[in-house]
This record gives sequence, C-alpha cells and structure tokens, in this order.
Amino acid sequence: MLLILLFCVSVTACNSTEQGSLFKYDIEADPLNLDPQSAEDYPSLLVIQNIFEGLLTVNPDGTLGEGVATDWSRSDNGLQYTFSLRKDAKWFDGEPVTANDFVFAFRRLFDPETQAPKASDFFCIKNAQEAYSGKKSTKEIGVIAQSDYQLIFELSYPNIMFLQLLTTAPAMPCNEKFFNNTRGKYGLESKIKTDKDTSVYLTASNGPFYLQSWSHDSYLKLRRNDYYKGKAKAAAFGVNFTVFDPSENDNESNQPVTFEQNKTERFLNDKTDAVIVDGTIFSQLTGKGYQSDSYENTTWGILFNQNSSFFSNANIRKAFFLLADDSIYSALLPQDSIAAKAIVPHNITLLNQNYREYAGDSIMPKYDAAQAKKYFQKGMAELNLDLAENVTVLVPENSIQQEIFGYISQVWQRELNFYIKVEPVSISDMEKKLDAKQFDCAVVSLSGAYNSPDSILTGFVTGRSNNYAGYSNKNYDTYMSNGLKSFDMAQSADCFKNAERLLINDGVFMPLYYQRDYFVFNNKVSGLIYYPQSRLISFAYAKKKD
Repeated sequence: MLLILLFCVSVTACNSTEQGSLFKYDIEADPLNLDPQSAEDYPSLLVIQNIFEGLLTVNPDGTLGEGVATDWSRSDNGLQYTFSLRKDAKWFDGEPVTANDFVFAFRRLFDPETQAPKASDFFCIKNAQEAYSGKKSTKEIGVIAQSDYQLIFELSYPNIMFLQLLTTAPAMPCNEKFFNNTRGKYGLESKIKTDKDTSVYLTASNGPFYLQSWSHDSYLKLRRNDYYKGKAKAAAFGVNFTVFDPSENDNESNQPVTFEQNKTERFLNDKTDAVIVDGTIFSQLTGKGYQSDSYENTTWGILFNQNSSFFSNANIRKAFFLLADDSIYSALLPQDSIAAKAIVPHNITLLNQNYREYAGDSIMPKYDAAQAKKYFQKGMAELNLDLAENVTVLVPENSIQQEIFGYISQVWQRELNFYIKVEPVSISDMEKKLDAKQFDCAVVSLSGAYNSPDSILTGFVTGRSNNYAGYSNKNYDTYMSNGLKSFDMAQSADCFKNAERLLINDGVFMPLYYQRDYFVFNNKVSGLIYYPQSRLISFAYAKKKD
C-alpha cells in the first residue's frame, strides 16, 4: 500500500513556469551513490526513485503497474517470467532502453566486484548466487534478452515477491556503453567537464526526471526528462533537493540544529513542499492548514551484536529480553506511536492480507526479573566475568530514543546491577559503526523497501549485507526461504511468524515501539506519491495548482 496525496486548494503557485512547477525537498545527507545496483542509503534511493524506471512500478493504489514493461507473464511453476518492453522507452539522452540494459544491470548486480548490498534479495534468479560467489560467470545468470524488447527471467526456485522486487532500485536498467564511458565514476557526479570543455554526464536516467546538477553536500537538481514517454511523465518542471548542513546553528540559542528541527522549520517557512515527521512534531503542525497522511511503518528496538564479546552469550541476551517492560517508557513515545510486542508493524500485508492479524500481536516473553537474574548469572559465569565493563549501546543523538533507553538502562541496572555506557551518535556514524559491526548493541529502526514481512525480516538472513547483528541460524534461513516460495498465504505467514519468533527467542532484536510517520505537504500541492515502507516519494505526478 502507498499513499497518493491528491488534495489541492486554489492558490497561487510559486516557482510555477509554463513547463510546470518546481518542487523542493530536504534530505539529511548527500547521496553516497546514484548507481541503482550499489545504492543503499536513503538520499540515494530517493533520487533514484525519481530518475529511473524499472520493468514494473507501483501504482498509486498500491498495485503493480507498467514501467518499461507493458506486459508480463509467469509460468505455472513460478520459475519463469516473461516481459514485453515498451518500444518508446528512452534514456535521457534519447538512446532506446532495451532488454539488454536489464541483462547488463543484473550481471553487474551479481558481479562480485560490484559488491551490491542487495544482490542477495535476487538470489532466486538462476545461477545468481553462484555468480555472486565467483563460482560461475555472470553471463550464466537466468536473465535473458530474447530480443531488444522481450526479456526472460529464469528462477532456481519460486519467489512470491519477485515482481515487487523488480520495482526496487537494484532492478533498474543500466546501459553498458554509458556505464563504461563513465570510467568508474558512474552515479558519483551529475556530469564532469572534459579537456575539450564539454560536459559528460556520469549519472543516467530513464525515468520521469534526470539529474541536471549536483553540488555535493549542498543540493541536487532534477529536471523533467523530455525523452520519457511512460505513464509517469512528469507534470513538474523539476525537483530541488537541499542537503542538510549539520554545522548550522540556531540563531537564538547558538546551539546545533538537528535535521528534524531544520526540515520542520524550513517547511513551516515555505522553503520546502513536504516533510516526513513523527507524531510529536506532527502535533505542532496541526491546525496550520497542511494536508497529511500517516502510516505505521517502522519498528524501533535494540539490536544485539551476536559477535560482541559480551552479547555473544545467549543467556546474557535472554536475561535482557525478560526485562522488557514497555510501561516504563510508554509515556515518552511520540504521539500515535505504540509499544511493540513483535517486530513486523501492524500495517504490513502478505498476499493482500494483514500479516499481524494472522501472526498475532505479541511474541515477546513476559517480564520476569527473577528468571532474568538466573540467566544473567549463568551467562556471566560462562564468560568468566564478575563484572561487565566497557559495554556500550549506540543511540541516535539528540533523539527520543536516547531518552527512552535511559529508562530501560535503569531497569537493567536495578535488576542486574549492570551498567551500560550510552554513546549518542549521528545517523551517518551509526551507519558506519553498524556496517563495521563495531558495537555491542544499538537502538535502531527496522522498515522495509516494500509492503511485505520478508522485506523487514530478510535483513537477518545469514550473510546478508545488512545483517548488522551478525545473526546466523539455519532454521531462520529455512523459514525465510520457504516463506518466499509458497503462494499460499497461511503457509507463507507461518514461515515468517516462526522466523520472527526466532529473532525474539535468540535475543537478536528487542522491539520497543512502532512508529507512525506523517507525510505532511503544502496545501498548494497535489499528486505526490508517498511509499510508506521505504519513505520514498515520487514527484512524477506532482502539481501546484494556480
């Protein structure tokens, strides 16, 4: 499901031109890489959402729709998909988009040298995992161009979410000639000057917009791609993304301003057209005439590093899970957020049915301080420790999560005589430490790229690049694999439910609360599409009414 925002009020639109309106939006950091096969950070994925188009797209009503493909079919056994491509599909330079562009994209995705972070999501494709591990050539993967406008995927095993996966960034096309001409700088700049004082583009586009310019750590400017002939042809003239400057201080207090504060203030001052906020900030925006919609799309919790010298002990982790008590922090939760007793949020569906209704609302163990002490003492003995020292938790700096964890740590100290050092970190530093596995435990959020429990749970499969906990359990991997193979809702949901319970029983992720995000937008605006799971926004249909 996604939210399309079609409210409009008759007002004079600023930044309107004969070619459409210019939209403005703030991002927290500079995109790391606009190469769809390599991108993982939110700013990069947000830009990619608006400059690329895959075989399929997600319609405003949440159903799958045409992208570059106009027609597709699946074999009865679910192992072959055939796509017919639009013959008027063009790259931003006028070159045709062909089936070979998708073949090259997937070969890059599974090339070990690419180190694509999401490659494993597509291991259902024939020979994909073998190519990724270097055991087979990428030319042997099951992605075949039958002609310039017919593409076939051969799968090793069925995947009920395969079509949804084709709407995500790693499945975007890549033109081999363009890629090779960038000489290793693909997606790292908009364009560069050559010795002949001409500009050469380094970031491609086959979507409704193209990347006109990029001033690193300052802004990105997208402009309408006039070669685009698909259903999402941009009504807007362009989109300007402004990158947050963390060195900026508040004029009155002279204290550093957080991104949440900065983006909210800029939205209130009409410097941007939309903003995503939590319930607490949203309460400050109500009654000001803005349009909005909300969605429970995130679970905040404590992630335990399975390879930490301290939390590698299963009994230690069990002790802390038995001390989970949401009553101590529920009053601190952002407006409309609720305490979580499971990992997958309530609004997630599976095969068009609500997953949480089937799997149950609560899978957390009951609070039991006496049993927690026994597990803790047993774990300490196994670690040959009398006192736990130098154990650290990472928390987002200047956040409500930092305050919430303060109350949780008091319970740990009271019941177990255990003290943990709290290290507040920026979002970028948090990502770096998680990637490097340089943490004991961390307060993090979980959300998915699309609407399905597997999109959230797959990050704990053995070997996944975003498996920051270093979790490895063959039973978990089997549950996840089987859940994606079955087109029967009950069978699939049972697998994901069992996988979710393992994360709790093995002490991997302790859910704290479900966050409800609010997408708030200027009342002059219509047609913005918000994808709640990924928080991505499509500006293709956006208009400002005169």
